[in-house]
This record gives sequence, structure tokens and C-alpha cells, in this order.
Amino acid sequence: MSDLTTIDKLQKRLQNLQTKEQQNKTQQKQLRARLATAERKARTKRLIEKGAELEKLQGPPAERILPSDTAKWLTEHYQTAEQQRYQALIAYTKQVTYANGTSVFDGFTAEYDTQDSQNKPKNTP
Repeated sequence: MSDLTTIDKLQKRLQNLQTKEQQNKTQQKQLRARLATAERKARTKRLIEKGAELEKLQGPPAERILPSDTAKWLTEHYQTAEQQRYQALIAYTKQVTYANGTSVFDGFTAEYDTQDSQNKPKNTP
């Protein structure tokens, strides 16, 4: 009879542990969901705050600037002097043409691409 009570006790203890394990899994799932919600809310808040700062920079025309054009607006308005000179040089070399009608810029890029492909190491097995 002693063996039966021991088996019953062990089975009951095992069942209790399984119940607790299930409760722990449920709690973990709930905590993960709360964490994901908190992270999402924090990101949303951060995006809203950054968007508000960007609209302050853009001023009154901000309402007319599409979200897809924002990166372009930023590069146009916040380039360093060196970047502005580089862009101006590119624009100028695209306007200056050779007798055959190609631009200086096209000639440079074609030459650069040729040199670049010649300098690449060959793939050897």
C-alpha cells in the first residue's frame, strides 16, 4: 500500500509542476506581448518627435513636401560646402560637351569604369 501512495504523491506532484509550467509559459507570452507593445509605443513616440523637429526645419512649406521627398529636401538644404561644390562640379561637367556630343562627365565615368574593371582582380578557382 505504501507504494501506491508514493506513486499517487509523485503523480500529483508532477501534475502540479506541469500546471505551474503552463502558467509560466502563459506569463512569458503575456510579458513578451507587453514588451513588444512598449517598444512599439516608444518607437512611435520617437518617430513623431523626430517628424515634428523635421517639420520645424522645413518651415511653412512642410505641408507641401511629400514624405517620399523628405530625403531629397534634406540633402538639398543640409549639404556641407564640400558636397555642394562636388554637386556643382558634376552639374558643370554634364553641361560641357566634346565635339562628338558626349559630356565631359560621361567621358570621365566611361574612362573610370574602364580603369576600375581593369584593376579588379580576376576570379581564380
